Amino acid sequence: MGCSHSTNKLCNKKDKDKMVSPLDKISIGEFLGKGQFGEVYQITCIEKINNSCKENNQYAMKICSKKKINFYIDNEKCYLSKIKNENIIKCHHTFTIKNNIYFILDLYKFDMYKYLDQYHDNTEANTKIIIRNILRPLIYLRNKYYVHLDVKPENFLVRNIDEKDFVLTDLGTVHKIPISNKNGIKHHCNNIYKQKVLCGTEHYASPESFRGYFSEKSDIWSIGQITFILLTNHMIKNEPNMDDFDVSDYLNKFPLEKESHKFIKKCMRVSISQRMSYKKILNHPWLQESIFSNI
Repeated sequence: MGCSHSTNKLCNKKDKDKMVSPLDKISIGEFLGKGQFGEVYQITCIEKINNSCKENNQYAMKICSKKKINFYIDNEKCYLSKIKNENIIKCHHTFTIKNNIYFILDLYKFDMYKYLDQYHDNTEANTKIIIRNILRPLIYLRNKYYVHLDVKPENFLVRNIDEKDFVLTDLGTVHKIPISNKNGIKHHCNNIYKQKVLCGTEHYASPESFRGYFSEKSDIWSIGQITFILLTNHMIKNEPNMDDFDVSDYLNKFPLEKESHKFIKKCMRVSISQRMSYKKILNHPWLQESIFSNI
């Protein structure tokens, strides 16, 4: 009974006779979602796979076709094994069978968008809590010299509804920030670097991302967009000519608190040098920075 759904094709009797596949040790249940490169299902381990995937425990399993393997899937496999943090999705096991690569991950059934649709609690106070919480994994990444480059509500999974606690997922777009360049000049927060492949999602991606570049502040632009969405139920559309972009044209249409207006504006500066750094975000009065004293 371990193999069900579409995995029946992968588990033939000849393979079983040779060795026990991890797919023989799981039962596939509810379909959780589909992305550009794979599908995600809820699974139950009917036998222990390893010390992390234990019998009777439930997980999420992401199935990606090897025919579609590219930078994003290889990148996700790399960084899921490298990056370990309580606020970032945990990978318990990765394996490849025939034409598919499988990721067994922590199970979270819905993301920030589904949470907002269900609870409609986009008040100023709740928004502050959510932004504080989703900043935690991004600050961790920055401290390790990484940027995510696809920060959006769909990539934050709900861990605890009451505490508005989220876990960052989808590490396929992660880029390493060079600590120094070829000339030995050390990294600066306003430096800009070439992306290995184009990363980001329209309306969440920073202006430099649209041009194929990134900085350590690229994810901060996305935080500004998420904050605006949480407060207004509207989205700021990226302008065709981002050099002339001024987020105030959008902010002035809504009765936002003065400090939240300032916070979003400083996150969404086109000029990287004028955009807030993480250090300034932590000291911004709108977020009541004392919450980060233990980071």
